[in-house]
Amino acid sequence: MLLRGVSLRRMLLLLVSSLMLTIIGAGLAGAQTEAPLIISLNGDLWSWNGDPTQPPAALTTWGFNDPGQLSPDGGRVAYNSVAQVVVDAMARVGGIGGGALPSNIWVINVASGDGVRVADQPADASFFTEGVPDKGIIRSDPAWSPDGGRLVWGEETYPERINAIVVYDFAAGARVIASNLPPSAGVPAPKEVRWGQSGILVRDMQAGSDGSLVTIFSLFSLDGALFNTFQVGDGLRTPVFYDFMQAGGREVIGVLFNDGVWTLYDPYSGAAEVAAGIPELYSLRNPGGSLALSPVINDIGGFTWRAFDPSGAIVAEFVSAPYFIPQRYALSPSGQAVAYSDYLEDQRIFSDSINVWQAGTITVIPDAVGFPLIGGLAWSPTGWRVRPGVG
Repeated sequence: MLLRGVSLRRMLLLLVSSLMLTIIGAGLAGAQTEAPLIISLNGDLWSWNGDPTQPPAALTTWGFNDPGQLSPDGGRVAYNSVAQVVVDAMARVGGIGGGALPSNIWVINVASGDGVRVADQPADASFFTEGVPDKGIIRSDPAWSPDGGRLVWGEETYPERINAIVVYDFAAGARVIASNLPPSAGVPAPKEVRWGQSGILVRDMQAGSDGSLVTIFSLFSLDGALFNTFQVGDGLRTPVFYDFMQAGGREVIGVLFNDGVWTLYDPYSGAAEVAAGIPELYSLRNPGGSLALSPVINDIGGFTWRAFDPSGAIVAEFVSAPYFIPQRYALSPSGQAVAYSDYLEDQRIFSDSINVWQAGTITVIPDAVGFPLIGGLAWSPTGWRVRPGVG
């Protein structure tokens, strides 16, 4: 087994006024037959099997792992992990800041817990070692190909700041598809990536004509051909979230800006349009039957996540947080259960408990390991779509 490698005083508003918020296990009988809920907490990955009497089980014990990315079939988790040379340096000198840190990419089989490191540091990597020049590779979070056969990530050599996009094929290994990309403006950071049917999307941050940072999107083919490059927003209007999503029968890039407006971009032309509805998150394992989670801006400027049934009717409303953090919410493979953690308005922090809502019943996942640093939840591979008039 692999052992290595962040409310408005009401937890939930339900439109069914007779609902009592009881903590019982009966409501999760169906969830126990589904895939495990993968929880990122305290820098490690944990797996919860749906049993309301059992706490999560550790998948890793490294303490420096980013939240995992589920494969399209839900059977594997890929994640970014701080490298050993960095952890050793922390032990010598304490905390380290100033940008992304050298890291590796791991993949775990959810059922068996077996893992493999698919991207490592150079053999002569060094970090904060007296008398030895720093050398390493910083990497972005990985993204899965739509068919689940490959991963992609951005990487930057340290300290030279040479940037590349790397595709890892589980059958053929890793290869660079784009190299010598300009380093991002600001502190050292690799390029962020997404992988859709249209291609591999790369996000870059560069200085605009007025000196402010602007977002640049580039779309690449699997072979590294550049389809398109375009700027998104400006120095004042900046993206807070983006991903591929379906709208009107086509794939677009949905971007949520800091002004609360969703804009859709054609990945090949860069043409923009305001979204006709609020984008919603749904389970890719049950697209037609899944509940959908839609983030709606409320009257205090935060985001309230509404759960819609397939007909578009609201069945639950999760009290808002002032931040847009979709990884705090996860849908089960059937799409009928929602895992989440509350935002505690009076303390201005997220709760250190994890709840599961299903059919009007809330179950609190047993906490036997300490949940103060919940980084994310993943239960089913999910997608985004825009349903006109809903949200």
